[in-house]
Amino acid sequence: MKTISIEQIEGLQLNVHHQKKERAVYFDDDHYYKIWVKNWEHSKVANHGFSSGYYDSAIAGVFKHFIVDTDGSHLGYAMKKGKVAGGSRDSWQKLINLTSDEQRKEFIKTVFSRAKKHRCIVSDMCPANVVVFKDSISLIDYEGLASFDWFFQKKPQFWEAQSRNLKKYPTPFWRDMSKYLIEYCRQCLGIDFSGNLDSEIEFLKLHDAVMKKVC
Repeated sequence: MKTISIEQIEGLQLNVHHQKKERAVYFDDDHYYKIWVKNWEHSKVANHGFSSGYYDSAIAGVFKHFIVDTDGSHLGYAMKKGKVAGGSRDSWQKLINLTSDEQRKEFIKTVFSRAKKHRCIVSDMCPANVVVFKDSISLIDYEGLASFDWFFQKKPQFWEAQSRNLKKYPTPFWRDMSKYLIEYCRQCLGIDFSGNLDSEIEFLKLHDAVMKKVC
């Protein structure tokens, strides 16, 4: 995976997009730069997503490179700018306007097939975390990946944070993941799925419905 030194980032003239306690997002004319505090508990997630093969150019086409400290540890990543598909509470209509039916089908087919293979899925695939770049749909927010073990059994995998502030999480943990994926499938594919993605069995039911629709 390509990397760039934090020292190179510090030499750029950047604007602040938003800041939180553990992370901040900056931008210039062409890129966004997401930077974490050192040893942030979720920093391993993005690295695992790319090294495992869950993320690649098919669903993370705007990813450019990881940002690393002088000791080689990851401090964030850089992304090319794309057109955001909407706000966190918006419908998928903007994405529908920006893309073709075939593009939307191929994108979600890849998301679900990777999820089944790796037993993990993005936790909040809302329109605010999806962009369109050069006619391709791409995920952003790469530390939002989470394992089935975490969602359905509250047991994090080795690449996930082992100690979390659970007050920051939806109750139950799978709530937002379920809501956003079901809405994408309903609005973009015409799949009406009854119930919630509250177990691996239910997730695989929706997976099978998606594959039947797009294959």
